[in-house]
Amino acid sequence: MQLSEAFWTMADRFMHYIETITDCPMILCNEKGIIVKATVKSRIGTPHAGAQKILRKECDAYFVTAEEAASNPLVKEGYNAPIEINGKRVATFGIAGKLELTKPLAQIAALVLAQWIRQMEQQEKLERASEGVFSLANRLTVQIQQASTSATSLSQQMGEAGQSAAEKLDQTHAILNQVHRIAQQSHILSVNGAVEAARAGEYGRAFSVVVEEMGQLAVNTRKTADRIQETLTDIRSSIQEMNDSIALSVRHTRNQIDMMTEIVRSVESLKEHFLALKASFSQ
Repeated sequence: MQLSEAFWTMADRFMHYIETITDCPMILCNEKGIIVKATVKSRIGTPHAGAQKILRKECDAYFVTAEEAASNPLVKEGYNAPIEINGKRVATFGIAGKLELTKPLAQIAALVLAQWIRQMEQQEKLERASEGVFSLANRLTVQIQQASTSATSLSQQMGEAGQSAAEKLDQTHAILNQVHRIAQQSHILSVNGAVEAARAGEYGRAFSVVVEEMGQLAVNTRKTADRIQETLTDIRSSIQEMNDSIALSVRHTRNQIDMMTEIVRSVESLKEHFLALKASFSQ
């Protein structure tokens, strides 16, 4: 298990804090038994035999007694303890000094550092999980804005189209009224013409044929206008139904947008709580 740079930075500050209280040299070794942090900077990067034995589980702790230190000038009295996560040894903490002081200090420090590692792991997992949620929330926000704009545009366009269609129908209806009046006038003229042709007798016979044709044309024109009027009425009804359906669809779409917007607000609120939680981990 490779520990993060954030852990090593925090552990280094922790180690120097203990140094200010105890004035004892300390080291931190990684999973390979290499010294990564040390109060004596010249030791950084060198292997530590005791730490390597601990990590290989050849011993549960490595310590040097006062007697051993007195007989071997290459070692100092002190204690090295494993840093364990879920039963796995991932690093070691060592402190030089009298064993009655350094042993409990090393053991407590190792426990504290292990707890920090677990907290950082939880924080990283939470960050990875939240990244997906927040990314989705951002995409949803963009999509909701686009959907809202599209719904508004569609509503306006369909409203304009419906209004334009209604105006065209009104214009056509006005023309049909004129056609009805012309047909009515033609019918009146044909009746009057028939009367005059009858009065003219033999001389009005040719004119009566024209009058009859005019009357028939007036009847046919009126019938055609009536059929067109019926069709226009059906079209007007269909347009109204279409406009009603579109309005209903737009309302439903807006309701869905409002619901999704509320969900995004909830996610944003969750994000704020997460950031606060993350900040508390970092303290």
